[in-house]
Amino acid sequence: MTNKINEVPLNSKDKDNSFIKYDYDKDIIKEHQLDSSKKTILVIHRDRLTPFFTETVESLKFKFNVVVLSNSEKGLEAYKDISGITLIRHIDYRNPDPAYAMVEDLTETIKEIEDELGFNCYEFNKNYFLYSRFTTQYHVIKPHAFLNDHVPELLVANYFKIKHVVAKYNVKYALYETTDLLDSAILSAMAFKGIITQTFERGFFSLGGDIRFRVASGRQKRSLRLNYIYKNKLFSKESLQWAKQVLDQNSEKRVISNYDKVHMKMTSFFSMYTPMDILKKLSRVVFKKEPIIPAVCKQKNRLLSKKYFSNQLPDEKIITYFLQMTPEASMCSEAPKYADQSYLLEQIAIYGKYGYTLAVKEHPRSFGNRKPDFYYHLSSLPNVVILAPDFSNRELIERSEAVISVTGTTPSIEALTSGCPVITLGRPYFDICKNVFHADSPEEVWSIVGQIHYSTDDQIEFLAALYESSYPHPEATHIQELVEAKGIGPTMAEAIEAEITLYEAGKLKHEGLK
Repeated sequence: MTNKINEVPLNSKDKDNSFIKYDYDKDIIKEHQLDSSKKTILVIHRDRLTPFFTETVESLKFKFNVVVLSNSEKGLEAYKDISGITLIRHIDYRNPDPAYAMVEDLTETIKEIEDELGFNCYEFNKNYFLYSRFTTQYHVIKPHAFLNDHVPELLVANYFKIKHVVAKYNVKYALYETTDLLDSAILSAMAFKGIITQTFERGFFSLGGDIRFRVASGRQKRSLRLNYIYKNKLFSKESLQWAKQVLDQNSEKRVISNYDKVHMKMTSFFSMYTPMDILKKLSRVVFKKEPIIPAVCKQKNRLLSKKYFSNQLPDEKIITYFLQMTPEASMCSEAPKYADQSYLLEQIAIYGKYGYTLAVKEHPRSFGNRKPDFYYHLSSLPNVVILAPDFSNRELIERSEAVISVTGTTPSIEALTSGCPVITLGRPYFDICKNVFHADSPEEVWSIVGQIHYSTDDQIEFLAALYESSYPHPEATHIQELVEAKGIGPTMAEAIEAEITLYEAGKLKHEGLK
């Protein structure tokens, strides 16, 4: 029996080697009747964002049909009291068995999935393929080994579960945390191929002393509403005033948000961890058997790496690279070929122009994640200087001829605000700005340097479009508060509705569609 990709397979072998029907409906916890006048949004729950997801669902349900998939008991419990939604148990990522209950020929089925979605099997899990490589630097040993070993089975199980839900509930849009998981990567591929209309997630940035968030979409977390507003110059008076205010503030003294302050604290052990943080860690070590070695290893890496850092900029011209956090989806998933940043920087340096120095600054959240050898190797290159993690971003950007970025957002936006051009090697959402220049390879960076110009008018227009397409985000005094995103649910629902209105009016279309 051959399973066709356009049909949901319903066959599984029993003890007598006969086939039985796979019952997808057994996973339904509660079901709400669809309203044919409303579009359906599929929400992929993730426990660490429970406040964000539940608050958003509570607000979305009034204007949309909402279907929630959760693979944890904690997640399912969080939605049980929310009326007017459909709640379904999702595939357990620790159990590959459902795949064998769904299809007869795993190899042939995976080939069909690859052909339909335009992704190869292991590409769906590329973030976690790379994840272990970086975490072993601070002794987290193979945290996703099981997932990596069972990508084929889990891909099949997630694909057919999602395909069934999409077909049964006529799903047009999806909301998830980020594209680095199998299910969200599948949905993103479905949007790319036009099976559903679009996928959404939260993206946030810090600028002008505020944290703001936007609706991000697809594999590179693009912002198509931002593109639309920027291209058509749909700036309100308020957004233009905000852009000018940010530039005026920045010309005097950079205004920093709590988000910035949280990251600044991470450059020092004693200010990074409060006494309460340390007590909580010790409690998890004692009562939950959480390993303490990674935390100790990170502090050891910090202490041994400091000798390779400089607190002084050379007199030569400077181009700057702000190291991105690894492991993290924005590098490992969106730009995996540049995830090895040591190799990337080495390549940039090898092709460097005489009279230029490549200044490299560590990401506060990654300080301690990399072994001292990482900095030793780079600092030995004659045209590279490694700056201390607490070195002033503003001073560095003001001295730079350009900032190089793969997908990094915060320093790039700060550079654009400060009148410094940005050269990208990836496809970050802000590359629509005319002050951003794309390089296809590390060596191409140098053919751009020295020939780039900066448009002040475009600087204002881009910032105005960024403001117009984004929303206020609650401040936070700890990274966990930013992760949970408590309090933005109603605004996120409003933002998603605004995006969907543009899609339904034909003004926005997924970039993958011709």
